[in-house]
Parts: sequence; structure tokens; C-alpha cells
Amino acid sequence: MSFAVRDTKRIIVAVIFLALVGGVIFVIARPKEQPAASCIDGMRNQGEDDIDCGGPCQACRPEPEELVVSDTTMIPAENRRFDVAFKITNPNLDFGASSIQYTIETKAVSGQVVEIRKGEAFIAPRLVDGTIRAAAGEKWVIEHGVRGESGGGVSVMLGDIMWEGTTETFRYPDLAIINRSYSVLPSGLEFSEAKGVVKNDSPYNFDLIEMAVLLFGEDNRLLAVRRTETRTVKSGERREFRVSWRFPIESVRSVEMIAYTNVFLNDNFIEIYGTRERFQETGR
Repeated sequence: MSFAVRDTKRIIVAVIFLALVGGVIFVIARPKEQPAASCIDGMRNQGEDDIDCGGPCQACRPEPEELVVSDTTMIPAENRRFDVAFKITNPNLDFGASSIQYTIETKAVSGQVVEIRKGEAFIAPRLVDGTIRAAAGEKWVIEHGVRGESGGGVSVMLGDIMWEGTTETFRYPDLAIINRSYSVLPSGLEFSEAKGVVKNDSPYNFDLIEMAVLLFGEDNRLLAVRRTETRTVKSGERREFRVSWRFPIESVRSVEMIAYTNVFLNDNFIEIYGTRERFQETGR
């Protein structure tokens, strides 16, 4: 009798064991249910032209057109150095760039490289109405104290670009420079100065606003440049700034002053409503 009981228990244990093993194998082996295809599943499916766009989803964004570099100029400055200025133009309506890596290379008359300097810039999209104006769709980039040689050359190459898509309601913030003036100083260490007032009429408080000052002579030739910046400019605030030159400058015919700010960096906005997403949502 005891042998029969033991055999029965063994059979029961074996059956339970086989049932458990079979259940595990079934769970592992059975096909997993795939989630329904959608326009936010991070996959290219359901006839989409690219991941989550085209076909039944919203149209895919076209690839951004290349940025254009122009007006590259090397200007003699203090201490046998040079100021280098160049303009970046953005032909895109729907793309700006939060980061543009660039390389400036200066050469001697002999062709030998004098200095290679790397930097970073940003740019807003072209205006929706198709025009290009200061601070929207173009940006002057200025580097001070670059080593070079009179009569030598300078070139600029763009590297990695961090593109930022924008909405149709995108508008560049209402920044302007008012009360502009340029004057030659009568005496002292400085030969001339330029002054202005940055006006922030946008509803946003910016951590950093950059100002470019450009002096032009005959035939719109660039004579001198200065780059400066101001921090923590609140909505509605006016902020005076001044730049100067310690060397004589030829007859100045016109002065251009432009205020820039990087609207694609969250850290550039102060207080709760200053995130990039909020900025693009409102289209301000």
C-alpha cells in the first residue's frame, strides 16, 4: 500500500511539474500582440514616407536648405591682431539653428596658416513673409583678437548644425536697439565710441542678448566691428551699452547695430513662461 501511495504522489508531482513547464513555454513562445500602428509610435509603418510622417500622418518636413556664409572680412585691430566678421544667412522658413559650429582660418601672404579658431553661433528662421531682416534669417558673427597677416587671407567653414523646426506662427522676439550714436572722441586712450539702448518689448525675460556693432565706410565697406552682450534683460526693460575703439577709423558713413538672442535654448529664458516650447506655441 505504501508503494502505491508513493507512486501516486510521484505521478501527481510530475504532472504538476510538467504543467508548470508547459505554461512557461506557452507564455514565452506565444506571439506577442503588436500595438496598433500610429503616427507617434516611433516606427516607419502604415505607408509612412518617414518615421511618423507622410502617408496617413502629417506631411514630412523637407530637409533644411544650407546656410550661406558671406561678407567675410578681416579688419586690423589692436595689438597686431585682427577682427574677423562674417554673415550667415538662413534661407529656411521652417528651420532655425540653436547651434552652428564654425571654423575661421587665417593665412599669411605665403599661404601658410596663421590661426585656426573655432566658435559657435545660432540663427533664427527667415521671416514668414519671405523677407530677410536683421536678427531674423541672418546673423553677423564677430571674433576679436584673431592672429593674421596684412594682405593675407581668411576663410570660414561651417561644421555641425543643430537644426530646430519651427511652427507657422513663429515670430522673432521684439528686440531692437534705439538711441544709436557714434562719435569720435576728442582725446584719451579711445579714438571713438558707439552707444545704444537695447529694448526688449517681448513678453519674455532673456538671460543673454548679444549686440553686434558694425561701422561702414564708402561703398558700404566694413571698417570696424564690435561684439558685446548684456545679461538678464527683463520684458519691457531698456539697457544701455557702449563699445569703443582704440585706433583711428576712416570716415564712417553708417553704423549698424543689431540685437540677437537664441530663442532655441531653454536656459536663455527666465521664469516659468520662458521655455522654448511656450515661446513657439505662442508664436511671439
